[in-house]
Amino acid sequence: ADPRAAPDTQRTYCAPAAAHVVDQTLAVIATAIAETRTAITDDPNNPALVAILSSHYERKVELLQRATELAPSS
Repeated sequence: ADPRAAPDTQRTYCAPAAAHVVDQTLAVIATAIAETRTAITDDPNNPALVAILSSHYERKVELLQRATELAPSS
């Protein structure tokens, strides 16, 4: 299963407000990832940028896991 599909498939099971917050937070994280990737392109030998990018991806995974947990088990 594609973990990126989790919010869409879970959306019908969680409150609309919760789904909206998840969507907004995913958008913020996606922007941070894109900006960091651009910065890495400009400065590929900067280990701090790589660490930041990794942190952004970890936040995304954590959010997707929490979003999945919002859904009641079937």
